[in-house]
Amino acid sequence: MLPLKPRGKEPLTEHGVHDATTDPAAIEAWWRRWPKANVGIATGAPSGLAVLDIDPRNGGDVALERLLAEHGGWGVPTDAGGHPETYTVLTGGGGAHYYFAADGPVPSRKLAPGVDLKGDGGYVVAPPSVHPSGRPYAVEASTERLPLALIPAWLLEAAGARRAPLYRELEGGPVREGQRNDCLASLAGRLRRRGLLQAGIEAELLAINAARCVPPLPDDEVRRIAESIARYPAEGPLDAAAAAPKTPIEYFADDRGTWRRRTRDGGPQDLEQLATFSARIRRELIIDDGELEQREFEIEAAVNGAAKSFTLSAAEFQKMDWPLERLGASAIVFPGPSVRDHLRAAIQQLSGDVPEVRVYAHLGWREIDGRQVFLHASGAVGAEGVLTRPPADLQRFALPNPPSPEELRRDIKEVLPRLLDVAPPRISWTLLAAAFLPTLFEPDFAVHLAGPSGVRKTELAALVQQFYGPGMNARNLPASWRSTANALETLAFLAKDCVLVVDDFVPVGSPQDVTQLYRHAEQLLRGAGNRAGRQRLTRDARLQNGRPPRCLILSTGEDIPPGHSLRARTWVGEVEPSDVDLGRLTELQRLAADGALARWMAGWLEWLAADWGAIRVMAKDLLEKRRSELAAGRHGRTASAQAALEVTVRFVLQFCVQAGALTQAQADELLKQAVAALEEGVATQASAQRESDPARRFLDLLRSALGSGKAHIADVSGKCPGKMPEVLGWRETEGGMSGEWRPQGVCIGWVDGEHIYLDPNSALQAAQQAAPASEPFVNTGRALGCALKQRGYLAAADESRGKNRVRKTIGGVRREVFVLPIGAILEDSREVEL
Repeated sequence: MLPLKPRGKEPLTEHGVHDATTDPAAIEAWWRRWPKANVGIATGAPSGLAVLDIDPRNGGDVALERLLAEHGGWGVPTDAGGHPETYTVLTGGGGAHYYFAADGPVPSRKLAPGVDLKGDGGYVVAPPSVHPSGRPYAVEASTERLPLALIPAWLLEAAGARRAPLYRELEGGPVREGQRNDCLASLAGRLRRRGLLQAGIEAELLAINAARCVPPLPDDEVRRIAESIARYPAEGPLDAAAAAPKTPIEYFADDRGTWRRRTRDGGPQDLEQLATFSARIRRELIIDDGELEQREFEIEAAVNGAAKSFTLSAAEFQKMDWPLERLGASAIVFPGPSVRDHLRAAIQQLSGDVPEVRVYAHLGWREIDGRQVFLHASGAVGAEGVLTRPPADLQRFALPNPPSPEELRRDIKEVLPRLLDVAPPRISWTLLAAAFLPTLFEPDFAVHLAGPSGVRKTELAALVQQFYGPGMNARNLPASWRSTANALETLAFLAKDCVLVVDDFVPVGSPQDVTQLYRHAEQLLRGAGNRAGRQRLTRDARLQNGRPPRCLILSTGEDIPPGHSLRARTWVGEVEPSDVDLGRLTELQRLAADGALARWMAGWLEWLAADWGAIRVMAKDLLEKRRSELAAGRHGRTASAQAALEVTVRFVLQFCVQAGALTQAQADELLKQAVAALEEGVATQASAQRESDPARRFLDLLRSALGSGKAHIADVSGKCPGKMPEVLGWRETEGGMSGEWRPQGVCIGWVDGEHIYLDPNSALQAAQQAAPASEPFVNTGRALGCALKQRGYLAAADESRGKNRVRKTIGGVRREVFVLPIGAILEDSREVEL
């Protein structure tokens, strides 16, 4: 399909018919851009279509009658009016388009005045397009459900095609005894599905029989095949081989391998060994990751008396390339035409009714049999008999069975006080909330524990991870920043509704290594914040759905992933030396290894599943209310993250009350402590965001460039400023005249009293050059102007033109500049008088 000019025939795309596609995304984009475009359909090889275009205005109707008379009619079934029984479009110009199926090359040719055959390299205007006259193109009603007739041979000959419709079959290899009936019956089925009647089918089969069958079947037998197939309707599926008189085939297996028993053209039975092994499909697996489903087969095979079991994807099974790799050198598939096809058919047939089993490849909540269950690597909380198979890196996400009320109460009483004492409240309450949050909400932020090496941040993160499986200690965490971006993206997608620890964000190595690490962090954490994944194309250029993070990412590292937007999507907890109580940490690690944390989580999930709908609604209502209360005075994403953490703590404490591990008074007091601790954590978020603010960083980099002698600021006459020249990139000469100052580097602006006029391009370039290669300053002049204005650094703007740059004449030259108060450069503050 391709877009054409409205009420016209000319393509709207750059390469015309060569841009035609079946990709829904491309087609949708075209019609969003040109909503009134006409529709074009490519003919010939891309679509397998040939269209006969009849234009009566140029004598096409008369010319067509003459051509039909010359060739004895259409050569395909016709209706009472003499029109071919095939899909037909009535054109807006009063003509007709007859659509045919093309089995090979079809040249585009003018056959006569007003008669054109559209084939390779051509296209036609299709319904519901509108003709220049204003009349629409429309399907002729009686043909709307007809199958496409095979293009008549005389049309191909008239167009100069090299062969008749089934030329490939005429040029194929020899068809020997034992294969002739099957081959001709299959071809007859194809011809019947395309609308040919008995006479047309018979003519084609006789030609192919004479050209390829060795020796040819008797003509009477070929006619019987054509007669048998012609009895079936043209529309709908037709199993030609089953419908025709054919050779009986039977498969069986024994200890020597797999065999084919058949009768050759009415003669005696014989045996053909297909392979030296036997195989059965034991189970058919539907691998479900919550977005896509893939089919696999569990195979049981035997070769030389040795039994083997393995699993194949449907694609691997279809190709039949697996016997040597899976079964070894003794597994021989014998040579011969169609042997692999027969072997595959034998395995399927001998497997009988294969049970189909659904296997879940993801973790987290899933509705099964009308109720919510929580999937993990060993099954599901809330249901029995559920099969799961997450990837190897998620195999340790294995929860125990929900504990008894006594066990749950004991575990909470042992874990909760130790967890709240292991680190300062701003850290410990973040850890507790993070552990349970993704089971209650879909998080739109990540958590990052930052601190120097040796402060035990990885061990703290491991405690959170062990709520989802006791085996995930600090040495067995599921993910690392050293993994590839694709691996991290896949794990974050499949670890649905869980915490996923990604350990060790340390920007080291070459500048390229550091840049790649930052890029990985950008993709993963921004995806977590936006709940969006990277879109990809399949091998056939179709758009795949993205695979967004569906978990709460808990990252650790010596540094914080850079970027203002990224830090707004990340709740940062800074761990300082001596913050962690090592005694409490050891006690918690022992409890975690014993499964106490995972049992608490299993009990919590059982509680959630029992009243899933009501709890989720209540939690979302509280989240929205608290987010609105916190919105004033802080970044919107910070308010959202703080609200989600607080509401999670509220529900966890209420669960502890219901479990008998806390009194209501104790829970209320702990909630107050949690709110205060998270409020303290907001200061950390604000600090991290200020450090990554593009306007603030731009000014910091300019100070660095001025201080290192790579740039300077002059007065409006181009000379040394009278105030603090050493700060503005000037150096006093040594050994010469006292008080002589020289500029350093390039000029990036001018000072005029209490204001500085920055040249946007040279200042931005100086800032970018001053930035370290490991953390480049990527920005544009327009975005930088917006950031400076938003943060209050601009002393003036051109409101009449809607621009943040102001026109100034400096040194006789008209310039557009950023106007800043001098204090923005001289001081590390924007609290100056404007």
